[in-house]
Amino acid sequence: MALVYTVRTVFLNRLYMDKEDKKEAFIALYDSLSSAIFRHCFFRLSSRERALEISQEAFLKVWEYFDRGDEIKNPSALVYKVANNLIIDEYRRKKTVSLEIMQETGFDVDDEQGGDKMTERMEIDSIRVAVGKLPEKYRQVITLRFIEGLSPGEIGAIINRTENSVSVQLNRAIKMLQEILHL
Repeated sequence: MALVYTVRTVFLNRLYMDKEDKKEAFIALYDSLSSAIFRHCFFRLSSRERALEISQEAFLKVWEYFDRGDEIKNPSALVYKVANNLIIDEYRRKKTVSLEIMQETGFDVDDEQGGDKMTERMEIDSIRVAVGKLPEKYRQVITLRFIEGLSPGEIGAIINRTENSVSVQLNRAIKMLQEILHL
């Protein structure tokens, strides 16, 4: 939490920084969020390579925004917002997935894992499929809340909604998931 506060403070005071200070502030932001942004992208896209590319592109766009001197009140929310926009763009150009691509990402028909791991994988896959059936606005809040562990307030900052609105969306999304999963 202290690192995030430091990063926010540095970003808010960036007008008084030289190029080297800006670089250090951005590196601190990258260090604090790069893993979380990658996980977020990976869960939403189910492709390690595309998730890595999109997470890197998100940070590049944030750096350009930062370097121009534009005001950034919440750098964490900005990175998530840019990543979400890139993910939406990716969905718009969605391509079919071939068996070779699936095998590259870890799917193997002859995989000899234990029964417990296979059951766990099947449960995770069924949850991923169920989340994929949700409308985009619900899929987004579920991912940010339960995969990234963000609070409703933080999610609200990312998607430009109030904390209360996010809580309502989360409850509706959970009910939809329960219906889809027949729970």
